Amino acid sequence: MDGVANDDEVRQRKVSIGASHFIQPAMQLMVTLGRDLRVSNGFKENARINLRLLHVF
Repeated sequence: MDGVANDDEVRQRKVSIGASHFIQPAMQLMVTLGRDLRVSNGFKENARINLRLLHVF
């Protein structure tokens, strides 16, 4: 605070993998799976799943 280092920066190492597929000519489904491997000064995610549906118009 106020220019003083508190040594409380969040540090994290993650791994993730994703895939996408056009289920219709104008509609794409994307999936990403991941997890945190190492976290310092923060919350650790054991698992993450992101689903995204994209409609192109």
